[in-house]
Amino acid sequence: MRAAAKLAEVEQRIADLRTVHETLLQAVDAGCDDLAAYAADPGCPLPLQSQP
Repeated sequence: MRAAAKLAEVEQRIADLRTVHETLLQAVDAGCDDLAAYAADPGCPLPLQSQP
């Protein structure tokens, strides 16, 4: 793999992790401590759907 392609891959992963980080910060700030329990709560900012 070329260095430029690997760099682009790493940068995308960093951007994805920043998104996860920001989402988790919002969840914690909103009091959504239990991700599984609060994912279905409309007041929780998690962009997840509850699992069946």
